[in-house]
Amino acid sequence: SPTNTSNMFDRLGDSLSSPFGEPPNLASLDLSNSSSLNSMFYNSRFSNLPDFTNVSLPTSPTSFQWFMRGIITNSVTSHLDFSNKTFKPSTLIRAFDTFRSANKITFPSGSNSDLSSLTNISYAFNNAGSGSAELEVVLPTDADYSSVTSWVSAFNGLNGPGTDTLTTC
Repeated sequence: SPTNTSNMFDRLGDSLSSPFGEPPNLASLDLSNSSSLNSMFYNSRFSNLPDFTNVSLPTSPTSFQWFMRGIITNSVTSHLDFSNKTFKPSTLIRAFDTFRSANKITFPSGSNSDLSSLTNISYAFNNAGSGSAELEVVLPTDADYSSVTSWVSAFNGLNGPGTDTLTTC
């Protein structure tokens, strides 16, 4: 039950000559006491995305800055699903910037999602998705976004489903 996982898998396998390695086994990882997930998977190279099925996310406001920025996977996952997780970010700065490893990211809603401490979502999905991996981002519509002071380029260059880059707001 680590209190900080900053840079835990940062740039793992990040080299042009490196093959895509297997993602770390996160089974039963308890991150509920972590205050920072900064750069946890920044620029890592995996065969596919890590499996968060049995991972407990933090239960208090936590920084997700650069969380999965620039992660590269050999195969595109259809859905990175956080919908059944507790989600209490304090920042999402560049959390999924240049993310091209899934077709959809779903965040929790209702009682599992507390965005009241979220202050910055700048560049969160900047240039995410691609022609081969268009990205659909599903944020909670019932969340309190009143503390967010910066939305700078949050969805800049997002390559979403269909012909438009931002289909639903």
